[in-house]
Amino acid sequence: SGDLVGMDAKIAIDEKTNIRAEMATTKTENAAGSEEGSAYIAEVVHRSPAFQGKAYARVQEQDFGLGQQSASESGTRKFGLDGQYRFDPATTARGEVFRQYNLSTGAIRDVAQVQGTYSADRYELGAGFRFAEDEFITGEAKASEQVFMNSKYRVTDRATMSLNHDQSLPGSDENADYPTRTTIGMDYRLTEATTLFGAQEFTSGATGDTSATRVGFRALPWTGSSLNSTIENQQTENGVRLFSVSGLKQSWLLTPKWTLDASVDRSATIRESSDYQFNTNVPPASGGEDFTAVSLGAGYKEQKWSWTGRVEKRFAETEEKIGLFTGAAGDVRPGLGMAGSFQAFKSNATTGLRRTNADLRLGLAYRPQDSSWIVLDRLDYIVEKQEDSLSRFDNWRVVNNLVANVRVSERSQLSLQYGSKYVNETIESSDFRGYTHLPGLELRYDLTRSWDAGVRVSMLQSFETDQIDYGTGVSVGYTVARNMWLSVGYNLAGFRDRAFSKAEFTAEGPFIKLRLKFDQASAREAVKWFSGQ
Repeated sequence: SGDLVGMDAKIAIDEKTNIRAEMATTKTENAAGSEEGSAYIAEVVHRSPAFQGKAYARVQEQDFGLGQQSASESGTRKFGLDGQYRFDPATTARGEVFRQYNLSTGAIRDVAQVQGTYSADRYELGAGFRFAEDEFITGEAKASEQVFMNSKYRVTDRATMSLNHDQSLPGSDENADYPTRTTIGMDYRLTEATTLFGAQEFTSGATGDTSATRVGFRALPWTGSSLNSTIENQQTENGVRLFSVSGLKQSWLLTPKWTLDASVDRSATIRESSDYQFNTNVPPASGGEDFTAVSLGAGYKEQKWSWTGRVEKRFAETEEKIGLFTGAAGDVRPGLGMAGSFQAFKSNATTGLRRTNADLRLGLAYRPQDSSWIVLDRLDYIVEKQEDSLSRFDNWRVVNNLVANVRVSERSQLSLQYGSKYVNETIESSDFRGYTHLPGLELRYDLTRSWDAGVRVSMLQSFETDQIDYGTGVSVGYTVARNMWLSVGYNLAGFRDRAFSKAEFTAEGPFIKLRLKFDQASAREAVKWFSGQ
């Protein structure tokens, strides 16, 4: 679970130039304990019909984020400039320069590049020069100086070919993330919404030579699709996964109701090397562990409900892993919606370590238009197993979160929360089990049409250890725009629990919360509000 506190400011110098600054701090809690990280960004942006440019400075600490941030920026400090100038509709020039500090190792990366691009009706050509150098605290430096070119050619109305090449100059090919690289690709448009793509990549550098092949589908959203949280990028104990529950990404629209997606990913190291990594959070640009990964997914969509499923298989040098996901959601009747999902991962490592993770989830939402009551409930059955020749860990738990909200009067509403969990855990030959619950109550009162105030009380009780923690807090909320609510509060007393702290900030101290309501209509309104239209 995690909590985020942040603030930002934007100042328009004129209609073409603005200054933006943001800062944020996150507190996350996992089995190893709690971690806190911060991030800052300041930038000056200029946009005109011919020129677009940006100067920026950003810092992102190692422990910042709730899992959605780019791993390439984690644990770094970066300063840079980039800009693009359009000479005419067909010709553009772009330049970029930045310095990046690795906050963990002290390494420094300097990159500068310029390129020009010419676009015609059936083809596009580009070329440029790049310098990239990594300097370490030992004084050693690894640099690559490259000339590069990229090209696209539309063979037919359906087929497009591409050829990209980055060529390191003689004696300057030591940077691990900027090797000599050649990529040949082809896209074939099966339908107006679906494209089949394939690419073959070869790299060659001072530290190793590699080959990689990628085949898959790309698809555009079909008519009637909506923005939701089913397209995810997750980093968990099972590794990094980019997938789409709704089938909008790498999906083939078979019929108006059925979608299918499939992919194959392979990486092979031709020559072994003892390479280095500037940022250990990012997979190597070339080389790394050899693997082959395949996935197959399908989706079915009716007017009031939908189903998705996916199976993934990954074969690697050190581990074999399989993953399964399936889920369905829909409206049982007006005002009552239900959802269910199941995901599981199983892996076997060459070291003898075997891991299994599974989560069966059921959800219910009761919110009829003619009632003053709203009820939300989510039930999870979670299994975690880990075993090798020396140790064994076996954990299963049942967690339920229930929230009921009732409008007491025209200006006040009462929210009731009851969370419960039962945990059964085996470590080696020792068994641990116990029941914990969290009852909570919150009362909010509308001061005006835009402002409201609230008070919250809760209690966390563990029956096995006979331990009780209390939480009390006050907050003031403001309706920033339609379907957008911001509140600031302070908890006089509090606690942390990874099963119950995801929906509410329960720890002692100050907090800021921003809540958004998204559906087809409100998503468009939010985009207009953020862009200032």
